[in-house]
Amino acid sequence: MKVFDAQTLQREVEARRSGGTPVPGTFIGNEKAPGISEYGAYPSLDRTALRNGYKLCVENAQRLLPDAKALAEAGRYRSAHRILLLALEELGSALQLYEAGRSEVQDWEAWWRRYFSHPKDLQSASLGIARREEADERFGLASEEIVHVNFDKKHGKFTSPVDDENPELVAFFEKEAAYAESVLKALPSHAFERWEYELMIRQSPEIAPLVLYARIEELLGQEPAISEGELLTAIARDLGRSKDVFTAGFERWKEISPKARAYVDLMRRLQEEAKEQNS
Repeated sequence: MKVFDAQTLQREVEARRSGGTPVPGTFIGNEKAPGISEYGAYPSLDRTALRNGYKLCVENAQRLLPDAKALAEAGRYRSAHRILLLALEELGSALQLYEAGRSEVQDWEAWWRRYFSHPKDLQSASLGIARREEADERFGLASEEIVHVNFDKKHGKFTSPVDDENPELVAFFEKEAAYAESVLKALPSHAFERWEYELMIRQSPEIAPLVLYARIEELLGQEPAISEGELLTAIARDLGRSKDVFTAGFERWKEISPKARAYVDLMRRLQEEAKEQNS
């Protein structure tokens, strides 16, 4: 059970607001304070794990962004700004997972340390996404003044957050929301699947077309919302092939795939029967 000490808890809150390191000893017990972890204990990730994390981060950002917009439409720009920051954090995580998937990570401990760091760095040379300027450079008020009650030492009194109607806040939110949408749009669809196809073709060029079409058919069956035409066009472009020829090949595959699956099932049953007879 967590036991809280009032003074250390207050220092923890102040440290977080100022961007400092969490205060050791905030939690009395066996649990470590937030932010203190052995990043070396986290595992190295294969592409499957990276792909799963990437999809979850993108999906969460896609959920949070409309939430922020709904709050803004209701005139709740302070709350909308906070939700928007969460969406941007998830987009930063998605970018990091994407970059890890397209290149080999040499130092996973450093990678995990960066993954858990905040705020996220939203930039990707491969996707043409530039680094986001710091909020304080584009908005006259500090982020904490937007959502928190603060204390003015000079005048010796507590101060309210900025008004929701503050023109600077409204303009800042709209600019940040547009930036988040641009990042979300730049993130490629089915990136990890397409890298998988490329690797498959390099490793087994003689059977690549059939295996590739089978994998596409499997993917479309698992995720019906995916547009078949868009996926085939994207893969053909990545492979430097004609979209029409590639699509025609997939149509032929769909005609013969039931027979191919029946043949594979028959061979599997014969093998199992032979094992039973020999045992």
